[in-house]
Amino acid sequence: MFRRQVAALGAAFILALGARGASAQTAVIVHRTSPIANVQLDELRRFFLGKTTITGNGQQITLVELSPIREKFYKSLLGLTADEVRRRWVAMVFKGDATALPYELSDAASVRRYVAEHPGAVAFIPVGDVDDTVKVVRIDGKLPSDAAYPIK
Repeated sequence: MFRRQVAALGAAFILALGARGASAQTAVIVHRTSPIANVQLDELRRFFLGKTTITGNGQQITLVELSPIREKFYKSLLGLTADEVRRRWVAMVFKGDATALPYELSDAASVRRYVAEHPGAVAFIPVGDVDDTVKVVRIDGKLPSDAAYPIK
């Protein structure tokens, strides 16, 4: 009986650690040469809702989603589920208000590589997967390491 309780406590502890790792901070990234360095939270929302499709210098924005963290990102940024966001995009494409859905990639390395190769790309990945091939965007002047960073 005692062994079962210890095993159950150990399993709960491992699950808790895994859950904590799963909530790692998310960074919004762009191409290293992108003029986007800092965006207001509302502007970032407009990007991911398809309401703003061109940067200030006229660069077409291409959105890239990291599918394993898409749900958490959209809930934090937009207060919507990933399915709700996708339905909005499908409707925009159907009506001709958008030409394509955001690209969906399954691993951070692929997202990072895509962003590094496409100057208009805007994406999100865990902070731990950022390297010098991409640039992290400040949101309201805050970096992911700042306590007041708006995306949790």
